Amino acid sequence: MNKPLKYKPGVFVEIEDFNGGRKVVMTCRDQVTFVDSSSPDESTPIIYHPVMKPEELGDVVSFSSSNSISAVLSSVVDYFTRRMNTSLDKDPLLVMRIMWFLNKKAKTDPSNYIASESDIEWAVREATEQERQALQGHKFAERFAELTQGAAG
Repeated sequence: MNKPLKYKPGVFVEIEDFNGGRKVVMTCRDQVTFVDSSSPDESTPIIYHPVMKPEELGDVVSFSSSNSISAVLSSVVDYFTRRMNTSLDKDPLLVMRIMWFLNKKAKTDPSNYIASESDIEWAVREATEQERQALQGHKFAERFAELTQGAAG
């Protein structure tokens, strides 16, 4: 039996999304499960498995620093502050996803990358779509469970 994969609580991890891409998730307090949605009432923690090819990203600040995009994080904070949007404080998974998408855009020259407002808006849309897909997957799993329980009974 494989030893469970463990990460510090609250740490972000990049995993396979099983649709040909990758996604960002957040580690739960038990260190072996993650959530892929910011809506705890609508999602269930999932255990990490090697088939997901997890790669630890760290927290938002260390991720930004290690990828030389700390200035981008400042731009994102300014963007949300100007709009009086409280997502920065309430939704760390959204913020990390935004930074993850912006890091992909910055990959060619991260030390000189400056995130434009349109770049940030694009990243917000992409991060929101990743959240929508996660919730859709949870609803599908819930419906599947209901159908299979009904068939078994």
